[in-house]
Amino acid sequence: MDQPVPKVTDMDVERVAIRDFGMTLLSQVICILQEFGKQDWNRPGSARVRLAILKLANGDLDQQ
Repeated sequence: MDQPVPKVTDMDVERVAIRDFGMTLLSQVICILQEFGKQDWNRPGSARVRLAILKLANGDLDQQ
């Protein structure tokens, strides 16, 4: 039995980033998320992965 995989868009990521960090930090949060996947040891993440990163950050930018 396959588990359902949620359909997540970049707009969902932006909405959650605004909710967790506010509009004033949105551009900084998006820039940080865009850095994920640029290292040789990983590949670019999907919107689902970026949402997971936001969840782990728990509204705190100092965890970078």
